[in-house]
Amino acid sequence: MKNRYLKIVWQLILIILLFAFQFSFIWGQFNFLNTINVVLLAIIFVLGFQNLKQALLWAFFSGLLFDLYSFYPFGMNILVLVLLTLLANFLLNNFFTNRSLYSFLGLTFFSTIIYNLIFHFFAYIINFFKYRADLFLLKGSFWQMLGLQVFLHLVLVFLIFHIINFFDFKFHPVSFSKKKKLK
Repeated sequence: MKNRYLKIVWQLILIILLFAFQFSFIWGQFNFLNTINVVLLAIIFVLGFQNLKQALLWAFFSGLLFDLYSFYPFGMNILVLVLLTLLANFLLNNFFTNRSLYSFLGLTFFSTIIYNLIFHFFAYIINFFKYRADLFLLKGSFWQMLGLQVFLHLVLVFLIFHIINFFDFKFHPVSFSKKKKLK
């Protein structure tokens, strides 16, 4: 029981450190790197290497930290990250059956798109009633930012996966099973 609470405390410390890195370093950049969402990538890896319960813990507490520094209504980031985690879990269990590099790349691709669509949809609804905002799907800047973010996330997942694979031999870049041929 004590070990379980210690594990949760360590995860909360990691979430806070990752959020601080995202908030102070990544978003502080004035170049294309500020589109990277390391919290989203962390949730994908936690979902892939741990389980849904751990990923929901990461999504909830990361969303809570994002909500503390957001101008949007409190709870929006929690809702977006929890919905994303549930949808990513659905994709992981029904379409990406193994834990290979290709599964993580596919999951990252779809999760990045889903996260941005959900987040910008909620932001559009909130801003529509305040400012009569234009639909984000019609803006070229949204698609340009989304394409750049997907590309950067895929590169980071590729690198992180290979680093993890170097230190842990359970996960291989390709996990095809080799079957013996019957004579």
